[in-house]
Amino acid sequence: MTYDEIYIERFENRTSEPAFLNDGIVRLNPGARIVKSRLRGPVYLNRNAQVGPDAVIGKYFGTTPTVTVNDLDVRVLSASPQVLVVELPAAVRAQAGSYRLSVDRDHTAKGTDTFVVTVSPVPLSNNRGGVAGPPGPAGLVGPAGPAGPAGPAGPVGPAGPAGPVGPAGPAGPVGPAGPAGPVGPAGPTGATGATGATGATGATGPIGPQGPIGLTGATGATGATGPKGDPGAGSLHVVDNAGSDVGVYTQSNGAGAVIMQVQNTWIRLALNESASNNTDGFMSCSTPCLTLFYTDPGCAGTAYLAATRGLVQDAMIVDGRIRFPGTVGMHSFVSMGDDAGVCSPNPVGGSFDSGEAQSADLAPLNLQAPFSLAR
Repeated sequence: MTYDEIYIERFENRTSEPAFLNDGIVRLNPGARIVKSRLRGPVYLNRNAQVGPDAVIGKYFGTTPTVTVNDLDVRVLSASPQVLVVELPAAVRAQAGSYRLSVDRDHTAKGTDTFVVTVSPVPLSNNRGGVAGPPGPAGLVGPAGPAGPAGPAGPVGPAGPAGPVGPAGPAGPVGPAGPAGPVGPAGPTGATGATGATGATGATGPIGPQGPIGLTGATGATGATGPKGDPGAGSLHVVDNAGSDVGVYTQSNGAGAVIMQVQNTWIRLALNESASNNTDGFMSCSTPCLTLFYTDPGCAGTAYLAATRGLVQDAMIVDGRIRFPGTVGMHSFVSMGDDAGVCSPNPVGGSFDSGEAQSADLAPLNLQAPFSLAR
């Protein structure tokens, strides 16, 4: 399957739920962002991940591609099957316009493709503090360079199609006579003869086979109760550095999380599993990073958080406090904003499951990172 190229100037998911773009082929988990990048296939970003600026995302780039811009070799900064980042030549960065970007993955027809990229003008400061003027006129065409060395031999092409069937040859001579055929089938059965005289009584036959098994008898009395078995292993828990129980380990959006109870509400918090020096234990962020909804215009009145009808609600750590939705119900909203007090000028219409925004201090829990698993 092929996909049309998408250019995204900037998009950041500031909600607590996954965001989907372009009919769902682009998914950004909470906190993920895309900056000045081109997408040519499905993209999945984990929480707080970033792509760009100036990234090309597609499929089958390989890990060691050769890249040119208008037939100029460029340096590949990083490459993976989906993301390709290159350093543009100074002449390209200085001259805004559209350029031909060619990618050669493995020197085969299917491993080569060409894209059109647009370079925006970049202001350059002169030594007097001003902004550089527009580009001058194009210089004269230089003399043709010497012919480059012959390229390597291409791969052997596929086998051609089968040729047409040739004309029929002349008839061969008559062969020798074959061996004699097999004997034919037996003829039909003749008519039944007359009944013969009754013979003498035969000898007594052998004993017949054993009869069937009789009906099942009545059920016996119940036996004594056996000994109690060994206790089970129990569920997997998260404990802090002091061995104190944090909650039950689970998964959320493909990452580790812990289920715990706060203010009589069961919540799910994402764990900071990827940090090299884990001083928190939980995934966290700083204001603004929440989207709040209001039933009154201008972000007035009670703030609500999006929620689900499940037994557990997703929560976030924001500036050292646990933020989560309260009792879930269906509400109609007319305005929205972030947790820094900025109200969006765009009106909101529609109803969805949500709960009043709740807050609890993380410090009294006295949890000491790093966390680990235990039963």
